[in-house]
Amino acid sequence: MRVQHLGDDWVDAVERFDAKEARDLLMSFIDPTLPPLSRELIRHHDGRLVRRLVELAQRDASVQRRMFDLAKENISGSHATVLGKVLTGLGTADALLASLELLRDDGTGGGSYEMHKNIEEAFVEHRPYRGSSNTFTMVPRSSNAIRRRLVEMVENDPLRRKSAFALLNQIEHWRMLHGRPDGEPRSPKMEAGFLWPPELEGSE
Repeated sequence: MRVQHLGDDWVDAVERFDAKEARDLLMSFIDPTLPPLSRELIRHHDGRLVRRLVELAQRDASVQRRMFDLAKENISGSHATVLGKVLTGLGTADALLASLELLRDDGTGGGSYEMHKNIEEAFVEHRPYRGSSNTFTMVPRSSNAIRRRLVEMVENDPLRRKSAFALLNQIEHWRMLHGRPDGEPRSPKMEAGFLWPPELEGSE
């Protein structure tokens, strides 16, 4: 049996031990300070690993803090991608803010479909339409902390500037489609001299 076919069964077996050594084995997929394992184990499917790491972070506050700290470090793209999915899976505002630190303009960061879907849900609520379980009304909602952090990246973060700029533009596109929530200013920053939408150096 090739090692990648062990994936889910291996993750479940390790998780059941719930000892420090077992937790470190799972954490090694996001923490470069731990001895690495073959990435063939999750090469074709990392969903089960992500779920187990989410559950671990929910049970252990120290593990969750470590994940938030790792998001601020210059970890490899493979570590960052799994970590980004874990932070997204936690589903909290703090975790979503932490996941923004994984963005990289050169494509080596932890951006993923799951992360961008979570960002969309932070700004646009998919509210079930009355009488239909498959139809949704798109309702705008505020997430000013995310907007402010993205603006800070555009202004001060050369590693993430273009990625943050693209997300700010996407947020404005959602606002054009679905409206703006009550009380949300068009500009996330009211200081004199701040231009909105922001201008990105080198853009046309």
